[in-house]
Amino acid sequence: MSRIRTLLISITGPLVLILVSTALMLVDPAWVGANDSSTASKSPASSDPSSVSADAPPDEKGGSYDRLLRELEVERRRMREEERRHEEEDAAERKRIDALEREVSDISKSNAHLEQTMTNLQSSNQELVGTTSQYQKQIGAIQKVISSQLGPFNFGDRINAFLGQHTFTMAGDVSTGFYYSRQANLNDPVLEFQVNPMIRLADWLQFYGAFGAVVGPGGISAMSPTLANLQIFPLGQEEPLELLAGLFDMPLGDFYENQGPPWVNPFVTSPLPFGAEAVVPPSSLGLQVRSGIQWGVTGQDFDSTIWADSGPSFESSPGVDKIPGPVIGEQFNPLTGTNIATNGKGIGARFRFYPVPVDWNLGRLELEASTYNGKWLDGLWFNSWDLGYAYRLGPFRTRGEWVQSYRQMPSAAQIPFITGKPAYAGCCGHDNREGWYAMLGYSLYGIPHPYLGDWLEPRFNKLEFLVRYSGVNQRAILENDISAIPVQGFNGSPAIYNPHAREVALGLDYWMAPSIVWQSELDFELPRAGGTLYNLPGNSLPTTVSPIGSTTNDRAIQTQLTIGF
Repeated sequence: MSRIRTLLISITGPLVLILVSTALMLVDPAWVGANDSSTASKSPASSDPSSVSADAPPDEKGGSYDRLLRELEVERRRMREEERRHEEEDAAERKRIDALEREVSDISKSNAHLEQTMTNLQSSNQELVGTTSQYQKQIGAIQKVISSQLGPFNFGDRINAFLGQHTFTMAGDVSTGFYYSRQANLNDPVLEFQVNPMIRLADWLQFYGAFGAVVGPGGISAMSPTLANLQIFPLGQEEPLELLAGLFDMPLGDFYENQGPPWVNPFVTSPLPFGAEAVVPPSSLGLQVRSGIQWGVTGQDFDSTIWADSGPSFESSPGVDKIPGPVIGEQFNPLTGTNIATNGKGIGARFRFYPVPVDWNLGRLELEASTYNGKWLDGLWFNSWDLGYAYRLGPFRTRGEWVQSYRQMPSAAQIPFITGKPAYAGCCGHDNREGWYAMLGYSLYGIPHPYLGDWLEPRFNKLEFLVRYSGVNQRAILENDISAIPVQGFNGSPAIYNPHAREVALGLDYWMAPSIVWQSELDFELPRAGGTLYNLPGNSLPTTVSPIGSTTNDRAIQTQLTIGF
């Protein structure tokens, strides 16, 4: 289009010049000659314009001529300027066309590169399909070999078809630290480790175990199981019904089952009712039935656990025989449920209630009640009850329990038939025990701290302060059970072994990660007077009996690093 405009300008330019020149000739008489005969013959009075123009003054004729020349020059400049502008537009258009051509060339090259890459990917995919097919053939051949080696009649294939795909998961914990007790005047490093294999045999069947060891005065203890059970989901894992068969933590209350691992328990030690002088047995071998429902909106839940075993056992129980006969205040056998020789049976139930909906933003509240009852020696009863709570809201948490137990003891007339020896001094009566604890914790991230700086602020957020008060009441203790050697979870204070022990524990935790914590704890042991101390000299009956009068307070400190994995 610009070229057409240029052509029109080049044609019309000379034509305009011709027209202007002709106009000048018509206006100025000099263009036609002074002696024209037609002009001279006309009368001066004639009204012919040419005559008037001829008689005009010379200066007026010159001014009109100069004016036309100036207009002609302006028109020429305008035409040259327009021509230059059109040339610049043509040059810019040529540059734009060249740029578009280069972009088209680059896109064409990129398209060719993408096509080459796609070709390479298709080739690699074909190679991968071929390799996968080859591996599948090899795996199939290995499975056939394994099946044939497991037995005749495709026994291996039948087992695999029944159990499904196996999955294996390993968890556990390790803790190492340093404990000191002022009264015992002992300071020892401690170490504990535990591994928890979990094998999912099928969608409805899973194995769970716990194997651990601790460091003691005699070295590292033997690696032994503390948990080993089968978790069975008869209606599938999506349904709220579970059977648990084997060795499990005693579900009486919440502490043994939910707070037992060292990286879960916010304190280094256990509260007194679940420590060295426990009020209830720590574990059981039997069968559990667990279920739960949501009875309201989200957060309003209810769950129950019912279990049965062969009854609780103590140090004097047949088959355990750590002491020669039943004594008030003797400790539980660490494992409940293996005392078949006692002809005992035990049954228990726990119910937990969660009343606060999540939408209320008022935290999580748990209320718990449980009981465990059974025969610990032939027809002699053992009964226990537990009430507890747990609550957490933001950086604040608290939990507590009250537990009580009653053990029916043999009479003085029955002792000779059980032990083969006469009744010991102070016999007999019943073995009543009770204990409680309450703890409070507050994470420091809940405290405003805008001016701590980039280095201190993230470390401040990981700190948690804790305080716990716990105590036990019982009629007597056994001097043979007293230990003053710190091991993991026990500070080594002899003051714990008192019929009326009391403890105030202060804790400071630094949480490096959700399952990595550096724990420090300061314990104030404040036992009260009262109760009886039994002693079995030479570990034999009869015993010696002495009342417990004034007691000595104690202080202990522990620090340890615990890692859960």
